[in-house]
Amino acid sequence: MATVARYLPADAIAKAAYDAGFRGEALKTAIAVVYAESGGNELSVNKNANGSEDWGLFQINSIHKDQITKAQALTALANAKYAFKLSKSGTYWKPWVGYTNGNYKQYLPKAAIVAADVDKSLPILRVVSMWTLREQVLDGKQHAQVKVIQQALIKEKFLASTGLTGTYDAATVAAYKKLQKAIGLSVLVQDGKPGTTSLNWLAPRNNFTWVQ
Repeated sequence: MATVARYLPADAIAKAAYDAGFRGEALKTAIAVVYAESGGNELSVNKNANGSEDWGLFQINSIHKDQITKAQALTALANAKYAFKLSKSGTYWKPWVGYTNGNYKQYLPKAAIVAADVDKSLPILRVVSMWTLREQVLDGKQHAQVKVIQQALIKEKFLASTGLTGTYDAATVAAYKKLQKAIGLSVLVQDGKPGTTSLNWLAPRNNFTWVQ
């Protein structure tokens, strides 16, 4: 079982996979496999019945210790680079149980969203992920899915048209608080961050869908 944890935000996982060489559909699959294997825990170490260990984001098995050390495997980029090599540039996923048992598929919608942020060849989807949006609040970076939210807030007249920045900035937080107040949410949850109730209200009115 894993004994320590450092869970990376979704965009950090996507960047590590992209920088390692994954592109397009392979990038989306790689991100989904990470969630299926380690849940995004960069420091994940799991012991197997045969005495071997699985390390890091992609749970690289210790049988590969002659090519990647445990310390290296517990860093996101080195782990992703070895996964890129082991997966034959993202075309061969049989070594990963999280892929062969199909568990990775449940993470593909979220993976597709964050993959589009780092791989500009991928289409921008009218889909947002609640939890990755919450990670992106005030992070100072541009994200495709944040623009989807901002476009909706502008249409609903909670945000000025100049607020379409792609960055979940203070103006977007303030606008989202106005939305939360307008739809009758308790003051305690008017935090300016997307949640289930607010997204259920906003999404169908603005032609987008959302996932966890």
